[in-house]
Amino acid sequence: MPSYRFMGTALLMVSFLVGTPYLVPAANAREADMPFRSIVPNGWTLLPPEPQSYGHRFVSPTGDAWLWFFAVPANREAAASANTDRVAPAQTERVTYEARGRNWLVSSGYKGDRIFYRKAILACKGTKWRHIEFEYPASEKRLFDNFVTRTSFALRAYQDIGCGQ
Repeated sequence: MPSYRFMGTALLMVSFLVGTPYLVPAANAREADMPFRSIVPNGWTLLPPEPQSYGHRFVSPTGDAWLWFFAVPANREAAASANTDRVAPAQTERVTYEARGRNWLVSSGYKGDRIFYRKAILACKGTKWRHIEFEYPASEKRLFDNFVTRTSFALRAYQDIGCGQ
């Protein structure tokens, strides 16, 4: 008998890939107006903000996957090397992909039976680091691959949108 949890996640991902358009925000949008909701699958829940936490965190309907968008001022982190600490894996994580450019960092791999993906880009004309982080079951990697890729591209597309300038 097929797993209902797996089938539910599969249906959710298919509906997201087919039915979720990207929205292009106005150039003068504020950080809070960023269209994060437009790239999050329907049915995912925006969690209440945690104290001392930035951004928006969403959880899947089954609760086994999450996505976090946030930004921090570039002057808050003295250099990209400081930002590496945020993207760098913990000792319990096995990195399978890591890359760095002049204005971006990415790291992904396994944390037990789960996959993590972290990306940060320098945005808003060098004044902010925008981050995305994912974590989801490794058994659902194929279902999440396209979603992670599209969200990563969206982070770049929204790089200088909502900068509050």
